[in-house]
Amino acid sequence: MNLPKTRKIILLIGTILIVGLVFYVFVNREKVPQITEAAPPVPKPIIEIPGNDISTLSTRFSISESLFPTVKKLSVYSWEDTPIFSNFSEAAAFAASLDLKDYQAVKDVFDGEIYLFTQDSAGLSTPKSFAQLSYLDGVREGSYVQSSSASIPSKEEAVEEAKKFIDKNGFDSSLLSVNEATLNYLQYQKSEPPLFPTNSKDEARAVQVEFQMAINNYPIYAALSREYAMQFVIGPAGKVIGLKMRNLGKVGEVLGEYPLKNRQEAVAALEAGEGKLVFTNDIPLGDLKEFTATKVYLAYLQSKEETLQPIFVLEGFGVVGESKMDKVILYLPAIADKYLQ
Repeated sequence: MNLPKTRKIILLIGTILIVGLVFYVFVNREKVPQITEAAPPVPKPIIEIPGNDISTLSTRFSISESLFPTVKKLSVYSWEDTPIFSNFSEAAAFAASLDLKDYQAVKDVFDGEIYLFTQDSAGLSTPKSFAQLSYLDGVREGSYVQSSSASIPSKEEAVEEAKKFIDKNGFDSSLLSVNEATLNYLQYQKSEPPLFPTNSKDEARAVQVEFQMAINNYPIYAALSREYAMQFVIGPAGKVIGLKMRNLGKVGEVLGEYPLKNRQEAVAALEAGEGKLVFTNDIPLGDLKEFTATKVYLAYLQSKEETLQPIFVLEGFGVVGESKMDKVILYLPAIADKYLQ
């Protein structure tokens, strides 16, 4: 059958289109459209600072763009506020390992009931909630005055002794930055506190070792402060004569990755009173009137909301009441406000 030339061209084009459509359907048959769901809102972290009602609503903030972190998103984790000891028996066993045999329960204004283990000049105290621990061994005794600096370990040896103590007693070190310790020599004095920092190794009678907590190289801070997670005092012959530690807790699953505030949003949040003043170099009397940032960085905050959330830590100087402060530190929730509930 002879078809007109025009009809042949139309049939050819139609055939090409049909073949092309079939090929497209075949190639894309397994592809499923990607649906991006917004991460659910997370509770705003509770930054508890007992007795701190300092307002930032009328503060003049100066925060340079160049200081602000360039990170756009960070993960939020579930957080389990696990105790240092699961029960009293574990606390008693730890006390016994330190040769502390006498026990009593005492009342504390801030911490409630405290378990106190003692023996001679040494004592271990831990609140009933086992949220923090403090141990001190005889630093007021004359043996530390009579010891020489040659008998105390080097800073490197002190770090190793602290690590051994952690491993020996089964403390979870997975979140501890054990390779980035803060170290100080300590000198003895008869007044309080009996041990205090010194730059002179010749005068030193102990070495202080502090470990911070971190996740993905971001420090983890407690709601109250930026203090160490574990602090050791290593005395003569490498003996642990002092220990303070807070609840280390456990990180759970990733709850989502969330956008962070940019500088403009952070300043607006500070001006709205969302920031918390957590440290000044003197007793603050009055509200924060001026603040100039010299350093801004990201950290994670242990909160009562059972989440581990990023915060901005702002360090600088300012005016509180009528007093100039050389060092002022603020915390601010870092997640963009629309993702906080």
